[in-house]
This record gives sequence, structure tokens and C-alpha cells, in this order.
Amino acid sequence: MRIDLKINNGFLWFSSYNVHLKGYFFYENIFYEKQNAIHKLLKFQSISEFKKVVHQFNGIFTIVITIDNTTLLACDATRIFPLFYGIDNNQLLITDEIENFKSKFYCKESEIEMLSSLHCFGNKTLFDDIFITQSSELLTLQDDDIVRSEFLFSYATNEYSNDSYHNLKQKTIDAFDNAFKRLSESIKDKKLALPLSAGYDSRLIAAYLKKLEHKNVLCYTYGRASSFEIENSKKVAETLGFDWVFIPYTEKLIKGFTSSNEFKEFVKFAGKYSSTPNFQEYFAVKYLKQQNLIDETTVFISGYAGDLLGGSQFLKVIPEDFKTKKLIATLYKEKFHFYNHSNEQKLALQKTISKTLTHFNFSYSEKSAHSVFEDFDIKEKITKYIFNSSSFYTFFGYEVRFPFWDTTLLEHFKNMPVSSKLEKKLFDDVLVTNYFKPLNIHFKNDYKPDASHLKINQIKTFIKNLVPKRVLSKRLEKSDWNNYLLITNELKEELLKKNLPFEIPTKAYNQVVVQWYLYFCKNQI
Repeated sequence: MRIDLKINNGFLWFSSYNVHLKGYFFYENIFYEKQNAIHKLLKFQSISEFKKVVHQFNGIFTIVITIDNTTLLACDATRIFPLFYGIDNNQLLITDEIENFKSKFYCKESEIEMLSSLHCFGNKTLFDDIFITQSSELLTLQDDDIVRSEFLFSYATNEYSNDSYHNLKQKTIDAFDNAFKRLSESIKDKKLALPLSAGYDSRLIAAYLKKLEHKNVLCYTYGRASSFEIENSKKVAETLGFDWVFIPYTEKLIKGFTSSNEFKEFVKFAGKYSSTPNFQEYFAVKYLKQQNLIDETTVFISGYAGDLLGGSQFLKVIPEDFKTKKLIATLYKEKFHFYNHSNEQKLALQKTISKTLTHFNFSYSEKSAHSVFEDFDIKEKITKYIFNSSSFYTFFGYEVRFPFWDTTLLEHFKNMPVSSKLEKKLFDDVLVTNYFKPLNIHFKNDYKPDASHLKINQIKTFIKNLVPKRVLSKRLEKSDWNNYLLITNELKEELLKKNLPFEIPTKAYNQVVVQWYLYFCKNQI
């Protein structure tokens, strides 16, 4: 077995004897990072002791530890530091750079998965027999073999709280308080950068940074100059006394980026031959760095996936009476919709979904279908596309935090009854009543979709299926507040110059990005 860990962007690897760590964790309310964390990990003398304790770690981390000739790999729920593993030169290689594998054979099945969902499924990459660690995964390896794959956390449950709405609200406030106190302890007095939209998730982070008396905070918003995000995000920052900057996504900022060596390195770093890289915030972070608006110790605070905790899936995807027998069909419909499949491909993907569900939780049919759906989504799309998007922070050398993915928050919201998640009822109530209104950052023009909006959107979706592709492609521009069109036009120009065929985007601009990225992975760009 060979262990080769070299990527030190943003977070550094710390190693001693049989232990390697990247990231940080809380254990028994004590914060561990760097050498302090290594010293803690070195105290574990048995596999059973380590397995028992690592389940209680709360943070962002990847750990490689060898005990009694057994090597264990552990990742937190965000899995922003994935590891690759597979046989190379007749021995098992564990590495954070897939390029370290000498033999790589392209996998057509994984390509279809990525075209369909923007990422490969399970532990697969775009190469046969080269695998990648998963969200919350704990791998046990012996003698160049994978002995066991298990998970440190599951969102699947069949135990929902019976608390009254009032008590649930108070417990939610307590959970937020504890999570943000841990955030505050982990960042101390460092400069903070907050991508602030008009939405609720980043606004709650801003509210807590104010409440916890963090003063060195830069809020930023990016995209079109006409974006609806600008007015409210600026008002939030000004009201709370934080600096705010708008970064307009113009041709001057974007033009010619595909020819940049730095950008090509970013694509390798962000895509990892397993996920479609997100380019959206790349230009904003680069701008902040070039303009010296942030320093090398700045920590980015991201609101990723907060709305999922509140029940955003129940707004768009999951019906209130969702049943287990509908799981595979619904997951296929909602998570593989970027590509038109043949019947053979459809059956293969549905088998993949079934196999993945069983791997995540062998007894998933005994759990609530709602929570199983969300667990699948967390370990797949949320981890591999959403949290993987944080690569634009670490690539440029910055640490990042995800306060909504604090383990205690995840545990709290997974046990919340469905009735409180419908239309994000309790989540939004807590945020508006207990944080936004007291701080004067609740606005009349805040957009909150309700059941009627959702019904209208469902009708629109049905109509879209009858509309020509070119018309649908043009309609994407209406909601393109971040000016992703400008970015994807550059990608399309490169594909056209090289006479590489591609499908016109009809559902999202990421349909262009994923096609461009797959050509990149095959060295055709």
C-alpha cells in the first residue's frame, strides 16, 4: 500500500507516524486542528476505539490512519477533501491526485452518469477501477483490499419528533446557537468573506456574525448589474455594519478565461474526474484576491444547502405522501434529467440507484421515504456538486466553513416532522421572527415561494416539454442573474472552434459545462 497526499490548497495536510489529517473537528466540545488534532488521533490504539470516536467528530475533515496493519479512511459529510484509491503498479494507491495513477481507462458508464446528473455515482470516477471516497464514508483497507465501506452519518430515519411547534422552534434556535458558536470558535478573529445573496441562508450567517461580534467581515455579491440579489444583499450588509462589494460579471472580467493555464489547473482541481466543476464563483474569488480585498488568512463562510435542511425538497420534489415504492422512479426523474436516455440506459441507471440506496442503508425500505430521498441527495448531488463547488475557495488558498452542515444541525433537522418542512414552514419562521426582524433585515420584497407558485412552475415545466429546444435555451437567460450565459458562451465558442458536437442547453447552463468538461477530461480541449 502506498499513500501519496500532496494537495495543500487552503487546508494543509498534517502527518505524523501512522496518521494523516486535513481539516478540523470538534470532539466533546473541544476544537482540534493541525498538530493538536494529530496528537489526539495518535492516542487511538485500536480500530474499534477509533471507529467509535470518529462517529462523534463534527467538522470538515479527511483522516487516514493505520492501526495494526489496517488502514482506515474517514471523510465528513461535505467530503471536500476526497481521496482516490485503486490498484497501481500491483499495489493499492491512496492519493489526493488522480493523475498519480499510471494506468487510466475511460469508463463510458460513468460518462452517462455525469451527463445525466453532473457527477459520477457512488465511489466511481470517470476511470475504470479508480475509486473516490464518499460523503461520511469510513473505509477499512487491509493487504491492498477494501474490507469494509460504512457511513459515519445517515439522514435516513423513521423517528420523527413529537414536540409541539413551539418546542421545535426553540430547539431549532438552540441548535443554530450551538452550531454558530462552534463556527465562531473555529474562525476566531480571522477576516471573513461572505458570499451574500438575497436569500435566507447567507443572511442568517450574516446575522450570526453580527450577533457573535465578528467585525472583520466582507460581504460580496456577484453577477449581472441588473440582478435582484443586489438591493437586499447590500441593505443586509449596510444594516449590520459590514463592508459590501458588488462584482459585476462583464465581458471584461470573463473574456478569454478558457485559454488561461490557471483556469485549466482549476478545472483539474475542481472536477477531480468525478464531478462537473462549478465556474460560477471562480471569477468573484479571483477578483477579491487580485484586488487585495482579502488576505491570505481569510476564511470564506458558505451557506451551502441550508435550504435543504428547512425542507426545500418538499417545495419542489417530494410529495407529502411519498412512499418507498416511488423512490427509485422519483430519484431517476429528478436527479438524472440532464440527458435523454435510451431504454437500456434508463434501466442501467435505475439499477445504479437501487444499488446505491442499498449501500447507503441496507434497510432503507424500513425508513421514511422522504428521509431516504434526502440522504441519497446529500451523499450524491449535494456533496459531489454543491459542496464540491467550494473548490474555488480552496484552489485560491483559502479555508472555508459550512455552518449549516454542522452535525448537530443535521441531526436536528433530519428528525423534524414533515409537516414542519412543507413550504419551509418552521425554518423560515425561525429565521424571520427570531433573527431578521429583530435586526431590521427582513424586507417586503423578499421572495418566498408558496404552494401556488409551485403549481404554476409545475404547469410551466409541462409546457416546456412541448417547446422547441432553441426557445427553451433563450428562456434560460431570464433567470440568469449570475450571468452564467457569459461564461458558458466562452465554453461553446471553444467547442465550436474544435468542431466538437454538443447539445443546446434547455434546462440549465450546466448542460454546456458538463459536455465541455468531458471533452476536457478526454484531452480533446
